Amino acid sequence: MTTCAALILAYFGGSPYQEALYLSYAEPPSGAAGVSFSPLNAGQPVLNSTIGAKTIRDPFINRDPNGGFRIVTSDMPADGDSYWRGTNISTWHSDDLISFDDGHLVTVAPKDKRDDPEWVTWAPEWIENPAPSGGDEFVLFWSGGHFNESSLKNIWAATIDKDFNEDSLSEPFVLLDAGYTTIDGDMVRSEEDGKYHLFFKDERGSNDFDTDDKAVRHVSSDSPLGPFNVDDISDLLSPTLTEGPSAFIVPSPGQGEAPYRMYYDCFMNGRYGVSESWSLDSGWESVGESSCDGFGTSVDFPDGTRHGSVVCVTEDELAAIKGYWN
Repeated sequence: MTTCAALILAYFGGSPYQEALYLSYAEPPSGAAGVSFSPLNAGQPVLNSTIGAKTIRDPFINRDPNGGFRIVTSDMPADGDSYWRGTNISTWHSDDLISFDDGHLVTVAPKDKRDDPEWVTWAPEWIENPAPSGGDEFVLFWSGGHFNESSLKNIWAATIDKDFNEDSLSEPFVLLDAGYTTIDGDMVRSEEDGKYHLFFKDERGSNDFDTDDKAVRHVSSDSPLGPFNVDDISDLLSPTLTEGPSAFIVPSPGQGEAPYRMYYDCFMNGRYGVSESWSLDSGWESVGESSCDGFGTSVDFPDGTRHGSVVCVTEDELAAIKGYWN
């Protein structure tokens, strides 16, 4: 198991011209330092996409059990009539978060939707599939559906091989149908209960500060492939008008420190927020007075941070990353 000396936050920027991969770091990952991130590369991108729509949105980063890091992102045009639409995801592998391979696209939309100009494919993530073991297969999941606001978007999933070859992709299926639009799925496995905990955004409501929804909920299963029982879906866990959750199990938390943390995008006010809890499925509270407000708190993220994810790195890895990008 990797010794977690620091966190790397992968994210994209706040305008169509900043749809690239940015990195920041927090050292150490626990305590007050774990909610204070410093930008790498002077706040400039570390990777620009040259594939597909040539944009990077909603980057998800995790350690590849076969070595290095695997990144998956949304692939959609930055503007124009097809903005928000698409049937692909983008993926890159990096040994060290300094150099990246050329990347490639994976078409993940169901076969009968691959020519549908109104289909959307948002916020992909992956987790190791324990069934074949040995890091040979991953569960890839994302938000999919029709762009029309009245159409439901669900969390979809499929299995894929360790190199993310499209030929190995299984037939996509709906992983979670809550009866309302759900997007931005994020999954962690708890060593404590052995379950897979799925966090997602409830898209009901409006983008107004008095809305009742537009925040993160939770449901769990014994397998990353489900089933997830909709009757067990939690109450809202984050402040309203938040999305893009990235749940994190704090390594060696200090005395009195909650063992679980969740980062999220406060998408209506240009800020980033953090909540913590003693339980993955309930009891989440904002760090500081209100980290989405960003006032009077110790929470600190680079300006313009949007929908990202965190991953642990070792002391040596961080030193190399900082030595190169700073």
